[in-house]
Amino acid sequence: MKKDNYTSGFVRFVSKYPRRIKVSMMFIIIVLCALLLFFEFGSEANFKKNVYYEIITGITFTTITVFIISIFNWIIGTKEIQEVQRDNTLQQMMDLLSGNTPDKNSIINELYSPEATSRILENALSRLNRRLAQSYCQMASCKEDVIRENFDYDISMFQNNNGSFSMEQNLKYKRYFRLPEKASSECYLQCGFAFSTNGLNKLLEQNSYFLREEITDPALVNQLKTAANNNDVAMIIGILHLNITTTINETEYYVKTADIQLEPIKDRDDEIMGIILRTKVNYTDEDDGFRSYFGRVSFVIPAPERKRFYCVFTDPIIGSTKFKFRIDPKMVTDINDVDYLEVLTRAGSGVEHMKRISQYTMEFCTSDTILPNSAIIAFW
Repeated sequence: MKKDNYTSGFVRFVSKYPRRIKVSMMFIIIVLCALLLFFEFGSEANFKKNVYYEIITGITFTTITVFIISIFNWIIGTKEIQEVQRDNTLQQMMDLLSGNTPDKNSIINELYSPEATSRILENALSRLNRRLAQSYCQMASCKEDVIRENFDYDISMFQNNNGSFSMEQNLKYKRYFRLPEKASSECYLQCGFAFSTNGLNKLLEQNSYFLREEITDPALVNQLKTAANNNDVAMIIGILHLNITTTINETEYYVKTADIQLEPIKDRDDEIMGIILRTKVNYTDEDDGFRSYFGRVSFVIPAPERKRFYCVFTDPIIGSTKFKFRIDPKMVTDINDVDYLEVLTRAGSGVEHMKRISQYTMEFCTSDTILPNSAIIAFW
Protein backbone atom coordinates (compact mmCIF):
# COMPACT_ATOMS: atom_id res chain seq x y z
CA MET A 1 0.00 0.00 0.00
CA LYS A 2 2.85 2.38 0.86
CA LYS A 3 4.62 1.56 -2.40
CA ASP A 4 1.51 2.52 -4.35
CA ASN A 5 1.29 5.78 -2.45
CA TYR A 6 4.94 6.54 -3.15
CA THR A 7 4.48 5.70 -6.86
CA SER A 8 1.38 7.78 -7.28
CA GLY A 9 3.01 10.60 -5.39
CA PHE A 10 6.03 10.53 -7.69
CA VAL A 11 3.75 10.56 -10.75
CA ARG A 12 1.87 13.57 -9.41
CA PHE A 13 5.20 15.23 -8.58
CA VAL A 14 6.52 14.73 -12.10
CA SER A 15 3.26 15.51 -13.95
CA LYS A 16 2.95 18.97 -12.44
CA TYR A 17 6.13 20.22 -14.24
CA PRO A 18 6.24 21.54 -17.84
CA ARG A 19 7.34 19.25 -20.64
CA ARG A 20 10.75 20.96 -21.06
CA ILE A 21 11.61 20.37 -17.39
CA LYS A 22 10.47 16.77 -17.66
CA VAL A 23 12.82 16.16 -20.62
CA SER A 24 15.72 17.77 -18.73
CA MET A 25 15.06 15.61 -15.68
CA MET A 26 14.99 12.46 -17.80
CA PHE A 27 18.28 13.46 -19.48
CA ILE A 28 19.91 14.01 -16.05
CA ILE A 29 18.69 10.60 -14.86
CA ILE A 30 20.15 8.92 -17.96
CA VAL A 31 23.52 10.67 -17.45
CA LEU A 32 23.61 9.68 -13.79
CA CYS A 33 22.86 6.04 -14.70
CA ALA A 34 25.63 6.09 -17.32
CA LEU A 35 28.15 7.55 -14.87
CA LEU A 36 27.17 4.93 -12.30
CA LEU A 37 27.80 2.14 -14.82
CA PHE A 38 31.20 3.56 -15.79
CA PHE A 39 32.32 3.93 -12.17
CA GLU A 40 31.17 0.47 -11.16
CA PHE A 41 31.95 -1.61 -14.28
CA GLY A 42 34.22 0.58 -16.44
CA SER A 43 37.38 -1.41 -15.50
CA GLU A 44 36.03 -4.71 -16.78
CA ALA A 45 37.20 -6.13 -20.12
CA ASN A 46 35.12 -5.33 -23.22
CA PHE A 47 33.03 -2.91 -21.19
CA LYS A 48 33.08 -0.19 -23.82
CA LYS A 49 32.40 -2.69 -26.61
CA ASN A 50 29.40 -4.06 -24.80
CA VAL A 51 28.11 -0.59 -24.00
CA TYR A 52 28.41 0.51 -27.63
CA TYR A 53 26.73 -2.70 -28.74
CA GLU A 54 23.83 -2.21 -26.35
CA ILE A 55 23.46 1.45 -27.32
CA ILE A 56 23.46 0.70 -31.06
CA THR A 57 21.09 -2.24 -30.60
CA GLY A 58 18.75 -0.17 -28.43
CA ILE A 59 18.74 2.72 -30.86
CA THR A 60 18.07 0.36 -33.79
CA PHE A 61 15.19 -1.45 -32.14
CA THR A 62 13.79 1.79 -30.78
CA THR A 63 13.89 3.34 -34.25
CA ILE A 64 12.18 0.31 -35.79
CA THR A 65 9.54 0.28 -33.05
CA VAL A 66 8.87 4.00 -33.39
CA PHE A 67 8.66 3.63 -37.17
CA ILE A 68 6.17 0.74 -36.94
CA ILE A 69 4.08 2.60 -34.36
CA SER A 70 4.12 5.72 -36.54
CA ILE A 71 3.00 3.73 -39.60
CA PHE A 72 0.23 2.09 -37.56
CA ASN A 73 -0.94 5.41 -36.12
CA TRP A 74 -0.85 6.98 -39.57
CA ILE A 75 -3.02 4.20 -41.01
CA ILE A 76 -5.48 4.37 -38.12
CA GLY A 77 -5.50 8.15 -38.13
CA THR A 78 -6.05 8.32 -41.90
CA LYS A 79 -8.95 5.88 -41.64
CA GLU A 80 -10.53 7.85 -38.83
CA ILE A 81 -10.06 11.10 -40.72
CA GLN A 82 -11.66 9.56 -43.82
CA GLU A 83 -14.60 8.30 -41.76
CA VAL A 84 -15.05 11.69 -40.13
CA GLN A 85 -14.82 13.43 -43.51
CA ARG A 86 -17.31 10.98 -45.01
CA ASP A 87 -19.75 11.46 -42.12
CA ASN A 88 -19.37 15.23 -42.37
CA THR A 89 -19.91 15.12 -46.13
CA LEU A 90 -23.03 12.96 -45.79
CA GLN A 91 -24.39 15.24 -43.07
CA GLN A 92 -23.75 18.32 -45.20
CA MET A 93 -25.51 16.67 -48.16
CA MET A 94 -28.51 15.77 -45.99
CA ASP A 95 -28.62 19.29 -44.60
CA LEU A 96 -28.57 20.74 -48.10
CA LEU A 97 -31.27 18.37 -49.30
CA SER A 98 -33.53 18.91 -46.31
CA GLY A 99 -32.92 22.65 -45.98
CA ASN A 100 -31.31 22.35 -42.55
CA THR A 101 -29.10 25.36 -43.20
CA PRO A 102 -28.90 28.83 -41.63
CA ASP A 103 -30.87 30.37 -44.53
CA LYS A 104 -33.30 27.39 -44.68
CA ASN A 105 -32.59 26.87 -48.37
CA SER A 106 -32.33 23.37 -49.79
CA ILE A 107 -30.29 22.26 -52.77
CA ILE A 108 -33.51 21.25 -54.52
CA ASN A 109 -34.87 24.77 -54.20
CA GLU A 110 -31.59 26.18 -55.47
CA LEU A 111 -31.00 23.83 -58.40
CA TYR A 112 -34.39 22.56 -59.53
CA SER A 113 -37.58 24.17 -60.71
CA PRO A 114 -40.94 22.77 -59.49
CA GLU A 115 -41.27 20.90 -62.78
CA ALA A 116 -37.82 19.31 -62.42
CA THR A 117 -38.52 18.43 -58.79
CA SER A 118 -41.76 16.77 -59.83
CA ARG A 119 -39.95 14.66 -62.43
CA ILE A 120 -37.33 13.63 -59.86
CA LEU A 121 -40.07 12.69 -57.40
CA GLU A 122 -41.95 10.68 -60.02
CA ASN A 123 -38.78 8.80 -60.98
CA ALA A 124 -38.11 8.01 -57.33
CA LEU A 125 -41.67 6.81 -56.71
CA SER A 126 -41.60 4.66 -59.85
CA ARG A 127 -38.94 2.49 -58.20
CA LEU A 128 -41.64 1.50 -55.70
CA ASN A 129 -44.66 1.39 -57.99
CA ARG A 130 -44.38 2.78 -61.50
CA ARG A 131 -48.12 2.47 -62.18
CA LEU A 132 -49.03 4.73 -59.26
CA ALA A 133 -46.01 7.04 -59.42
CA GLN A 134 -47.64 9.70 -61.58
CA SER A 135 -50.83 9.91 -59.48
CA TYR A 136 -48.96 10.03 -56.17
CA CYS A 137 -46.55 12.59 -57.57
CA GLN A 138 -49.39 14.90 -58.59
CA MET A 139 -50.77 14.88 -55.06
CA ALA A 140 -47.38 15.11 -53.32
CA SER A 141 -46.29 17.98 -55.55
CA CYS A 142 -49.30 19.97 -54.26
CA LYS A 143 -51.11 20.17 -57.57
CA GLU A 144 -54.19 19.80 -55.42
CA ASP A 145 -55.56 23.27 -54.78
CA VAL A 146 -57.13 22.33 -51.44
CA ILE A 147 -55.90 20.26 -48.49
CA ARG A 148 -57.95 19.56 -45.38
CA GLU A 149 -56.45 18.90 -41.97
CA ASN A 150 -57.94 17.25 -38.85
CA PHE A 151 -61.30 16.55 -40.45
CA ASP A 152 -64.10 15.95 -37.91
CA TYR A 153 -67.56 15.00 -39.24
CA ASP A 154 -70.60 14.12 -37.08
CA ILE A 155 -73.87 12.79 -38.52
CA SER A 156 -76.91 12.42 -36.29
CA MET A 157 -80.30 11.01 -37.36
CA PHE A 158 -83.24 11.87 -35.09
CA GLN A 159 -87.05 11.91 -35.08
CA ASN A 160 -88.94 15.21 -35.00
CA ASN A 161 -92.09 15.92 -32.98
CA ASN A 162 -94.25 15.38 -36.08
CA GLY A 163 -92.83 11.89 -36.59
CA SER A 164 -90.52 12.73 -39.50
CA PHE A 165 -86.77 12.13 -39.37
CA SER A 166 -84.04 14.71 -39.77
CA MET A 167 -80.27 14.56 -40.24
CA GLU A 168 -77.93 16.97 -38.49
CA GLN A 169 -74.46 17.42 -39.93
CA ASN A 170 -71.61 19.00 -38.00
CA LEU A 171 -68.18 19.27 -39.59
CA LYS A 172 -65.01 21.14 -38.77
CA TYR A 173 -61.48 21.14 -40.15
CA LYS A 174 -58.57 23.37 -41.09
CA ARG A 175 -58.69 24.29 -44.74
CA TYR A 176 -55.59 25.03 -46.83
CA PHE A 177 -56.08 26.41 -50.33
CA ARG A 178 -53.69 27.64 -52.96
CA LEU A 179 -53.78 31.37 -53.58
CA PRO A 180 -54.59 32.57 -57.10
CA GLU A 181 -52.57 35.28 -58.73
CA LYS A 182 -53.29 38.72 -57.31
CA ALA A 183 -55.24 37.16 -54.47
CA SER A 184 -57.63 39.37 -52.53
CA SER A 185 -56.84 40.40 -49.00
CA GLU A 186 -60.25 39.04 -47.98
CA CYS A 187 -61.01 35.38 -47.27
CA TYR A 188 -64.44 33.74 -47.21
CA LEU A 189 -65.87 30.53 -45.80
CA GLN A 190 -68.44 29.36 -48.35
CA CYS A 191 -71.21 26.77 -48.04
CA GLY A 192 -72.95 25.53 -51.18
CA PHE A 193 -76.39 23.90 -51.11
CA ALA A 194 -77.62 22.42 -54.39
CA PHE A 195 -81.26 21.58 -55.19
CA SER A 196 -80.53 19.10 -57.98
CA THR A 197 -77.76 17.08 -59.59
CA ASN A 198 -77.21 19.90 -62.08
CA GLY A 199 -76.92 22.35 -59.20
CA LEU A 200 -74.38 20.10 -57.48
CA ASN A 201 -72.35 19.85 -60.70
CA LYS A 202 -72.37 23.64 -60.81
CA LEU A 203 -70.89 23.72 -57.31
CA LEU A 204 -68.28 21.14 -58.26
CA GLU A 205 -66.91 23.42 -60.97
CA GLN A 206 -65.04 25.39 -58.29
CA ASN A 207 -63.23 23.93 -55.32
CA SER A 208 -63.69 26.96 -53.12
CA TYR A 209 -66.39 25.69 -50.75
CA PHE A 210 -66.02 24.63 -47.13
CA LEU A 211 -68.87 22.19 -47.78
CA ARG A 212 -71.18 21.20 -50.63
CA GLU A 213 -74.50 19.49 -49.95
CA GLU A 214 -77.36 18.37 -52.19
CA ILE A 215 -80.90 18.87 -50.82
CA THR A 216 -83.54 16.69 -52.46
CA ASP A 217 -86.57 17.16 -50.19
CA PRO A 218 -89.15 19.03 -52.36
CA ALA A 219 -90.79 20.93 -49.49
CA LEU A 220 -87.44 22.18 -48.16
CA VAL A 221 -86.25 23.11 -51.65
CA ASN A 222 -89.36 25.25 -52.24
CA GLN A 223 -88.86 27.02 -48.90
CA LEU A 224 -85.23 27.79 -49.68
CA LYS A 225 -86.05 29.02 -53.19
CA THR A 226 -88.67 31.39 -51.78
CA ALA A 227 -86.22 32.73 -49.22
CA ALA A 228 -83.50 33.12 -51.88
CA ASN A 229 -85.84 35.06 -54.18
CA ASN A 230 -86.53 37.41 -51.28
CA ASN A 231 -82.84 37.54 -50.32
CA ASP A 232 -83.92 36.52 -46.82
CA VAL A 233 -80.73 35.21 -45.20
CA ALA A 234 -82.30 34.95 -41.75
CA MET A 235 -85.08 32.72 -43.09
CA ILE A 236 -82.60 30.37 -44.76
CA ILE A 237 -80.49 30.15 -41.60
CA GLY A 238 -83.62 29.41 -39.57
CA ILE A 239 -84.85 26.73 -41.98
CA LEU A 240 -81.48 24.96 -42.06
CA HIS A 241 -80.69 25.58 -38.37
CA LEU A 242 -77.35 26.77 -39.75
CA ASN A 243 -74.48 27.64 -37.45
CA ILE A 244 -71.06 28.82 -38.64
CA THR A 245 -68.10 29.37 -36.35
CA THR A 246 -64.58 30.53 -37.03
CA THR A 247 -61.54 30.14 -34.83
CA ILE A 248 -59.38 33.05 -33.70
CA ASN A 249 -56.45 32.29 -31.39
CA GLU A 250 -57.86 28.80 -30.71
CA THR A 251 -61.23 30.25 -29.63
CA GLU A 252 -64.42 29.60 -31.61
CA TYR A 253 -66.75 32.49 -32.42
CA TYR A 254 -70.26 32.19 -33.87
CA VAL A 255 -70.84 34.14 -37.07
CA LYS A 256 -73.76 36.58 -36.83
CA THR A 257 -76.59 36.46 -39.37
CA ALA A 258 -75.74 40.00 -40.46
CA ASP A 259 -72.26 38.81 -41.47
CA ILE A 260 -73.54 36.06 -43.80
CA GLN A 261 -74.03 36.82 -47.48
CA LEU A 262 -76.42 35.00 -49.84
CA GLU A 263 -75.88 34.26 -53.54
CA PRO A 264 -78.40 32.22 -55.59
CA ILE A 265 -77.12 29.73 -58.18
CA LYS A 266 -79.20 30.00 -61.35
CA ASP A 267 -79.37 28.12 -64.63
CA ARG A 268 -79.82 29.60 -68.11
CA ASP A 269 -83.57 29.95 -67.58
CA ASP A 270 -82.94 31.99 -64.43
CA GLU A 271 -84.19 29.10 -62.31
CA ILE A 272 -82.56 28.78 -58.88
CA MET A 273 -80.45 25.58 -58.75
CA GLY A 274 -78.98 26.19 -55.32
CA ILE A 275 -77.64 28.79 -52.94
CA ILE A 276 -74.26 29.90 -51.64
CA LEU A 277 -73.82 31.24 -48.12
CA ARG A 278 -70.52 32.94 -47.36
CA THR A 279 -68.90 34.84 -44.52
CA LYS A 280 -65.59 36.63 -44.14
CA VAL A 281 -63.06 34.81 -41.91
CA ASN A 282 -59.63 35.46 -40.49
CA TYR A 283 -56.86 33.57 -42.23
CA THR A 284 -53.15 32.79 -42.21
CA ASP A 285 -50.86 33.03 -45.23
CA GLU A 286 -48.59 30.00 -45.05
CA ASP A 287 -44.97 30.07 -46.23
CA ASP A 288 -45.63 27.48 -48.98
CA GLY A 289 -48.06 29.58 -51.00
CA PHE A 290 -51.22 28.35 -49.28
CA ARG A 291 -53.75 30.29 -47.24
CA SER A 292 -55.51 28.62 -44.30
CA TYR A 293 -58.37 29.08 -41.87
CA PHE A 294 -60.22 26.91 -39.36
CA GLY A 295 -64.02 26.65 -39.46
CA ARG A 296 -67.05 24.69 -38.31
CA VAL A 297 -70.49 24.39 -39.91
CA SER A 298 -73.60 22.61 -38.66
CA PHE A 299 -77.05 22.37 -40.26
CA VAL A 300 -80.18 20.18 -40.30
CA ILE A 301 -81.99 18.75 -43.33
CA PRO A 302 -84.52 15.92 -43.74
CA ALA A 303 -83.08 12.40 -43.46
CA PRO A 304 -82.50 10.72 -46.83
CA GLU A 305 -85.58 8.80 -47.99
CA ARG A 306 -83.39 6.21 -49.71
CA LYS A 307 -81.89 5.32 -46.31
CA ARG A 308 -78.32 5.90 -47.37
CA PHE A 309 -75.69 8.51 -46.68
CA TYR A 310 -72.35 8.99 -48.36
CA CYS A 311 -69.41 11.26 -47.65
CA VAL A 312 -66.99 11.79 -50.54
CA PHE A 313 -63.55 13.20 -49.73
CA THR A 314 -62.88 15.36 -52.77
CA ASP A 315 -59.63 16.74 -51.33
CA PRO A 316 -56.63 15.16 -49.61
CA ILE A 317 -56.96 15.00 -45.83
CA ILE A 318 -53.94 15.06 -43.53
CA GLY A 319 -53.74 14.71 -39.78
CA SER A 320 -56.62 12.90 -38.12
CA THR A 321 -59.95 12.00 -39.70
CA LYS A 322 -63.01 11.29 -37.53
CA PHE A 323 -66.44 10.33 -38.83
CA LYS A 324 -69.20 9.65 -36.27
CA PHE A 325 -72.59 8.27 -37.29
CA ARG A 326 -75.57 8.23 -34.87
CA ILE A 327 -78.95 6.82 -35.83
CA ASP A 328 -82.28 7.03 -34.06
CA PRO A 329 -83.41 3.74 -32.47
CA LYS A 330 -86.73 4.09 -34.32
CA MET A 331 -84.92 3.93 -37.66
CA VAL A 332 -83.03 0.67 -37.07
CA THR A 333 -83.07 -2.16 -34.56
CA ASP A 334 -79.36 -1.85 -33.93
CA ILE A 335 -76.40 0.09 -35.28
CA ASN A 336 -75.10 -3.23 -36.62
CA ASP A 337 -77.91 -3.03 -39.19
CA VAL A 338 -75.94 -0.22 -40.83
CA ASP A 339 -73.47 -1.34 -43.48
CA TYR A 340 -70.36 0.67 -44.26
CA LEU A 341 -68.22 0.83 -47.33
CA GLU A 342 -64.97 2.77 -47.03
CA VAL A 343 -62.34 3.51 -49.66
CA LEU A 344 -59.09 4.72 -48.12
CA THR A 345 -55.38 4.86 -48.86
CA ARG A 346 -54.68 1.31 -47.69
CA ALA A 347 -55.79 -1.84 -49.46
CA GLY A 348 -58.57 -3.91 -47.93
CA SER A 349 -61.78 -3.07 -46.14
CA GLY A 350 -60.13 -1.14 -43.31
CA VAL A 351 -62.51 -2.54 -40.70
CA GLU A 352 -59.94 -1.89 -37.99
CA HIS A 353 -60.73 1.83 -38.28
CA MET A 354 -64.37 1.33 -37.26
CA LYS A 355 -65.54 0.97 -33.68
CA ARG A 356 -68.88 0.84 -31.94
CA ILE A 357 -69.37 3.69 -29.45
CA SER A 358 -72.85 2.70 -28.26
CA GLN A 359 -75.81 0.64 -29.40
CA TYR A 360 -76.70 3.23 -32.02
CA THR A 361 -73.40 5.02 -32.71
CA MET A 362 -70.43 4.01 -34.84
CA GLU A 363 -67.19 5.94 -35.28
CA PHE A 364 -64.48 5.86 -37.91
CA CYS A 365 -61.04 7.19 -36.96
CA THR A 366 -57.70 7.17 -38.76
CA SER A 367 -54.48 9.15 -38.96
CA ASP A 368 -53.75 7.90 -42.48
CA THR A 369 -53.68 10.44 -45.27
CA ILE A 370 -56.96 10.28 -47.19
CA LEU A 371 -56.59 10.39 -50.96
CA PRO A 372 -59.03 12.43 -53.08
CA ASN A 373 -62.32 10.83 -54.12
CA SER A 374 -62.29 8.38 -51.23
CA ALA A 375 -65.64 7.82 -49.55
CA ILE A 376 -67.60 6.47 -46.61
CA ILE A 377 -71.10 5.21 -47.42
CA ALA A 378 -73.78 4.15 -44.94
CA PHE A 379 -76.89 2.07 -45.76
CA TRP A 380 -79.67 1.20 -43.32
